[in-house]
Amino acid sequence: MKGKKKVSKPIALYPKTPAFFALGIFLLITTTLTVGSLRWMSFAGVTWYNTLLLILFSLITLMMLVRVMFAYKKVTIDQGEMTESYPLRLGSKQKVKIKEQLLAWEENQRVIGKSTFNVLTVYFKTTTPIRVTDREMTNYEMAKKYFNQHYSMFDKSKMK
Repeated sequence: MKGKKKVSKPIALYPKTPAFFALGIFLLITTTLTVGSLRWMSFAGVTWYNTLLLILFSLITLMMLVRVMFAYKKVTIDQGEMTESYPLRLGSKQKVKIKEQLLAWEENQRVIGKSTFNVLTVYFKTTTPIRVTDREMTNYEMAKKYFNQHYSMFDKSKMK
């Protein structure tokens, strides 16, 4: 048993269900309103306000669909590598060896409205920083614990 490395489970961070559920419900409502206004136009005839409503609902639906598709992000920390991927964007994946590329990491608190949440930002030499929040992502505490245990010397708050 001596000399064997302890195999750790990968830490997978992905969006929490309530955030995407709410966006999905909003998308369903706007799609229903778009189809409903189109049906209304076929029965009642085309008027300027019907056309305006159809265009407005179509734009809102399209913007929300793009927002939902491109906002879905998954971050995985496994065996010294951190991977940030956007599954619904073709070819959008960033894989970084933490030990070789890590410059620093920090945890900040952000206040939006009346709620406060934590943001973990990991800075690398060659790629853009990877940000994870406890408000939107699962397993945030596990990721923070991982960086505290393995890379505490790169914590920006402890660096001078």
